[in-house]
Amino acid sequence: MVLKVTERQGDCVFCATTKSQRCVFLRFAPLLEEKTPKVKVDQKAYENKKHLMVRCYIQTLIISQAVSPSVLVLRPYSDEPVQDTCRVLPIWIGLTEATQMGLAIENIRLPRPVTHDVFLDALTNLNTYVDHVLIAGVKNETFFVRLYLRHHGDLIDLDARPSDAINLAVRQNAPIYIEEDVLEKESYPFIIKKNHILNENDIEQFHTFIKTIEPEDFEEDKE
Repeated sequence: MVLKVTERQGDCVFCATTKSQRCVFLRFAPLLEEKTPKVKVDQKAYENKKHLMVRCYIQTLIISQAVSPSVLVLRPYSDEPVQDTCRVLPIWIGLTEATQMGLAIENIRLPRPVTHDVFLDALTNLNTYVDHVLIAGVKNETFFVRLYLRHHGDLIDLDARPSDAINLAVRQNAPIYIEEDVLEKESYPFIIKKNHILNENDIEQFHTFIKTIEPEDFEEDKE
């Protein structure tokens, strides 16, 4: 049965079928006044806080079994192992999200576009691109991330899940940042011996630590 809307009064719609023309009474939610969210970024305020942002990159992605979460490990560019401690930041994500992240990291395109491909294609057709991603906060082990888009010179700020925002950033080679205070509170240290000259063995030990890391390694509370 096909309905043809004939009249709307408040939260009620009067319809009629195309064949019998019998009247049908339907009730819908009231019409809401359209509101455009204010997502444009105050450029001056943004520039004033840029010095509190630490640029990071994906050190490794640990895809675990379905019974346990996968882990995305970020590492600051400024923390190359030439100091006593190198920080790593683990972010727990689901298996599906980790699989999609792996495709982005390896630059693999499937025969049919996934959701992130469609989103980026839409942005491209709207003359918009991903400017950067900022991990801006954390609460109860949930990271809060801002996705920044650039559109005709304007910077647009959107709330997003870490896995989605970072996935989009990887696909467009956009930088990933972390608020300095978030990095300090949530990162884990890889400790290098004090007064020790860094050598190839130390570098290899660090890479081994990253490659063999497991989700369970991050479950204990930090001191």
